[in-house]
Amino acid sequence: MKLSFKIIILSFLTISSCKLQQNEKSESNPNPPKAEFTKFDLGESDLPTLKNVVNDYESLFTIEQLEKLTLLIREYEKTTSNQIAIVSIKSIGKYTDFSQFAIDLSNYNGVGQKEKITV
Repeated sequence: MKLSFKIIILSFLTISSCKLQQNEKSESNPNPPKAEFTKFDLGESDLPTLKNVVNDYESLFTIEQLEKLTLLIREYEKTTSNQIAIVSIKSIGKYTDFSQFAIDLSNYNGVGQKEKITV
């Protein structure tokens, strides 16, 4: 379980870094992918409901990047049975600890497999 969260955080940081470098080299995408999303689709929780393995609520990725990330994550899950989700959001809201936010977000959306959880 801890390894999965480290992978999620590492993936997010790596992708954010790549996106920052891409933005420095070129202008932003004039037609960013549209996310069907309003106020995180809040229900009883302050956490977003994830709709895919890549949830780009800040329109950081091109359609090609979204497709490639989705394929990479699905292939990784097939070979390892570990689950990963990528989420781009403006803020973590009321949370002050990113790790706790990632844990709560994963638990809320059922990312990971109960039988593989080790503490």
